[in-house]
Amino acid sequence: MTPEDENNVSKKKLKVIDWHMADPISADLEDDIRMSAPKRESSGFLKKAVTFAVVAIIGVVSVRVFVVYRQIQKEMAAAMEGNQATLTASTEFNPNIPLQDSFVSRPKAELARDEVRDKLQTTRQTTDLDSPVIMSKLLGVEMAFQQGDKLLERRDYSGAYQRFEETRVMLEQFQTDMSNKAESLAARDDYLLLRNKVEPQRSIDMDSYERAFAFYSEGVFFLENGSFFEASERFSDALVELRVLENKIQGFVDRRLLEGQAALAKGDSSTAMTIFNDVLGIEDENEIARNGVKRAETLDQVFPLLEQAETLEGSGDLVAANDAYVRAYELDNFSAKAQQGMYRTERLVKDYTFNSALIDAHNAATAANWYDAIEAYDRALNVYPENEEVKQLREDAVQLEYELRLADGLDKAKFYEDSSEWDLAKDAYIEVLEIEPENTIAKEGLLRTGRMVRVLLRYEKLIELSLLEARSGEFQSAIRYFNEAMGIKPDFLTLSLDAERLKNYLEAQSKPVSITLVSDGKTWVSVAGYELLGKIREKSIRILPGKYRIVGRRKGYEDVNIQVQVVAGQSIPPITVIASKKVG
Repeated sequence: MTPEDENNVSKKKLKVIDWHMADPISADLEDDIRMSAPKRESSGFLKKAVTFAVVAIIGVVSVRVFVVYRQIQKEMAAAMEGNQATLTASTEFNPNIPLQDSFVSRPKAELARDEVRDKLQTTRQTTDLDSPVIMSKLLGVEMAFQQGDKLLERRDYSGAYQRFEETRVMLEQFQTDMSNKAESLAARDDYLLLRNKVEPQRSIDMDSYERAFAFYSEGVFFLENGSFFEASERFSDALVELRVLENKIQGFVDRRLLEGQAALAKGDSSTAMTIFNDVLGIEDENEIARNGVKRAETLDQVFPLLEQAETLEGSGDLVAANDAYVRAYELDNFSAKAQQGMYRTERLVKDYTFNSALIDAHNAATAANWYDAIEAYDRALNVYPENEEVKQLREDAVQLEYELRLADGLDKAKFYEDSSEWDLAKDAYIEVLEIEPENTIAKEGLLRTGRMVRVLLRYEKLIELSLLEARSGEFQSAIRYFNEAMGIKPDFLTLSLDAERLKNYLEAQSKPVSITLVSDGKTWVSVAGYELLGKIREKSIRILPGKYRIVGRRKGYEDVNIQVQVVAGQSIPPITVIASKKVG
């Protein structure tokens, strides 16, 4: 390529780069000539866009900043009058811009514009224009955007793109400023809240309080002048100084609380009350101080109880000591001494009761007194129900007591049976079956003794009936009952003295006795249930002792009935039986 060609190429490049370097106003005139009427209306786009932006911002500005905003609006309008020179300058060749950025397509420029416009729209909606500084910064961003829009309208795509990029950077910086502002306001509010809290006690560390106020004043200055980052730092410094004061106040409160606790421990209720009330004057919601006041109110009652409890505990009277600790704890349930003493003596009482029960159980088990051993193990388990060792010992004692009762019951039943104490033996076998319902020995013994008891009962009943019959003179019935009793009497059973006498008496009454009956020969004479004698004048008969009814009958005469008691060994005179009284 010749130098001339290179020169031509350079000229072409320069011509491309300076495509929109002509006078903007002349270019507007040329465009107006070429464009139709609707097109010519767009030549005032910049002015309308700026007006629209101003109106949009005015819509969100509060009344208290409206006058300031109007002044800034005038400044923006004045600035827009010099916009032509700015737009012209922005299209001059800049050797610092990469060559590829000098050739920007329209879509790329429009894309940059749309992105910035969306972000700007969001910023407008979310920004609180509560100060002239913020309004000024946002208007600067708006102006830069409108300049880019104007360049885009003139088809200076590279210049428009660069302006939109600059607007994007300005917008990001503005958003950073808003973030810094929010942080500074939050730090300021934290400072004010903490200041209200610690101000009544600022005399504890006046230097920290004054340094905090100095930092706060600087922060207010920076905040009002739009230096939000610096304002945030100053408010944070002020907060640090206040926290130093807060920590010293807390340290003071903690020391006073310890002093109050010490006064309580000494029983000095007056000092404790004063200290805790001082703390409440600083922190009215301090729970420790509130509880301390309550404890101080009952301290004159609690302290003597604690001294009494300690004395009783030292002398070994744990039950009384525990009672004193419990009463002290009921008055002051924040007293660690009362609580610990109550639990300690309660545990000691439980241990003493437990160990005493184990000793009693051991002694009872050694003597094979399993009933008492079980009762003692139960007392131990009432204290510590989950003690597995004692549970096992109790189970062993129950088993041994069971076996012992079973063996004793069988031995007792056998002893009574051998002694012919059948009723007692039967009851003993029943007791064994209550212990072990399926015990074979007890079952067999119960059947055996039951039969024997029934036999003895029948024997005794027969003897009783025989005696009753004998006493009433029914000797033959008495003899029958007695003989039946003798038939079932067990061999081991000997006759009682009464039974022996009855036996001898009945033997005497078992032999016939002679009696004489006298009649008139006309009366039919009979011994009821024994013998018909007929019409007799006199007749002697032999009859077994007993009660008899002698009957005399004659036609036309009333019957004669005579009761006769025949007893062996007693003389009976002749018995006259004559029916002599006529009927009617």
